[in-house]
Amino acid sequence: MAYFRVSTDRQGRSGLGLDAKREKVRAFLGEGYPPVAEFTELESGKKADRPELRRAIAEARRRDLPLVVAKIDRLARDVRLFLDVLDQGVDLRFAELPELPTGAAGRFMLQQFAAVAELERGLISERTNAALSAARARGRASVAIAAASKKPAQPWPPRPARSALTPMPRTWLRLCGRPWSPRKPQGGCSLAGGPGVHYPPPPPPPPGGEAGHGRPRPSNES
Repeated sequence: MAYFRVSTDRQGRSGLGLDAKREKVRAFLGEGYPPVAEFTELESGKKADRPELRRAIAEARRRDLPLVVAKIDRLARDVRLFLDVLDQGVDLRFAELPELPTGAAGRFMLQQFAAVAELERGLISERTNAALSAARARGRASVAIAAASKKPAQPWPPRPARSALTPMPRTWLRLCGRPWSPRKPQGGCSLAGGPGVHYPPPPPPPPGGEAGHGRPRPSNES
């Protein structure tokens, strides 16, 4: 009889964890492999509610056969649960401990190994919780740093309203002959009218023609 346990659904679906445990049991049983029956369970090692384990123990007692488990921590990671299984009178064998003695000495050694398995479970839990706390702390620190380093958005300066006397650029260029700029003096050129207003003369017409025409007019002289 053989009992296998995996802790996560991923291990159960992939079969990788089960394959490694079956190889241990195969090497332990040798020519006695495969076992009469196999019982596989997907459950945490600290939980006592194990339907497949109960079935395996009952079947091993009914057939008067040893129950083989790959490793001690695959049976349980809780000392009380482990001792409860031992007290049910089933002949337990562990593939990782082929030289384990029988009797009181063997039971004592199994108790020590079960205590080590429980200690390992506690250390794993502590390391996991510490890593999660550190990750949460790093996340909060990263958010705080990012918030502190983010500069507030600078609003765009308001667009100045166009004055009634502010000329349109094209109008100023046409009348004054140069681009208009609010940062440069306009040299007497103004659109407001009145004394002292000076408009530059219009550009001279092209040679041989009148202003506004690009071709010379034909002469009527013969």
